[in-house]
Amino acid sequence: MKLKSYILPVLVSMSSVLSHADSLWMTDGSPVDFADTIKIEEAKTPESLLGGHVYEGAVDPLVVFGTYQLPVDESAYVSVEAEWVLILPDTSGEIDLDTPVKLQGMIDGKYFAEFLENQTHWLPASIGNNLIASGPGIETTLRAILAGDVNATIELSYEDKWGLQQTFTSNSLSLAELPLLALVNGVLHRDGSVQYVNLGAIESSSAFVNAESIRTVAILRSVLELPTSGLPLSLESLTQLTLKNISKVIVNHRKYMATYAEMKVTDASGNEIGSGYLILQ
Repeated sequence: MKLKSYILPVLVSMSSVLSHADSLWMTDGSPVDFADTIKIEEAKTPESLLGGHVYEGAVDPLVVFGTYQLPVDESAYVSVEAEWVLILPDTSGEIDLDTPVKLQGMIDGKYFAEFLENQTHWLPASIGNNLIASGPGIETTLRAILAGDVNATIELSYEDKWGLQQTFTSNSLSLAELPLLALVNGVLHRDGSVQYVNLGAIESSSAFVNAESIRTVAILRSVLELPTSGLPLSLESLTQLTLKNISKVIVNHRKYMATYAEMKVTDASGNEIGSGYLILQ
């Protein structure tokens, strides 16, 4: 739904008064081995053509709930990813499968201008641009999520620079395939103050970097470019080139956000349990 022009300034003013979470772990499950992330060796992604690989990530010290105006304009080439976040109880150590948690949707923002310039560092593109939905979420446990008993949906949308609607979705049933307990406890072992654990982009519909059509084009270009790129002939170099070529597709085809992204989270009955807006300067 397109916002009326007079509503956007109201949302921007709201972003300055909403509460911040200062202990949110942002997760990356891509095959790129970034130089600036913390690795969670205890938890590996599900097997794919490239095999499984360890999760990595970092703490984002600036995450708001509901509405947030980014400190960048369209030159940052911003896109968004539909992802889930676990909100943990106060704990001094590990959790188990039956620990009460809350599941909520969130926007994982990405600055593709940063990935165009540097494919070895994740933080400049991924930290300080994330948003947790405001709303009740779903009270649950990891056991219920892994059993497929939690069914909710995130839908993100924005208008790109061509004026076309870009939509990203994720269903919580996809979480049942992930090593949630190992990931969460691996994060807590490294930083016991974390109370919000992002679970990364999962489905092909969740993010441009997961979209098969974009990935296929990027991989083919990267295979052709690798021999003359000056990079070592390795899988690591291929994954870095693929990230660069995905970024080129987003930028050259003007698929990045024009003004703002809207988020809606609904449960299995269609009830809204979360919402939010991420807005450019």
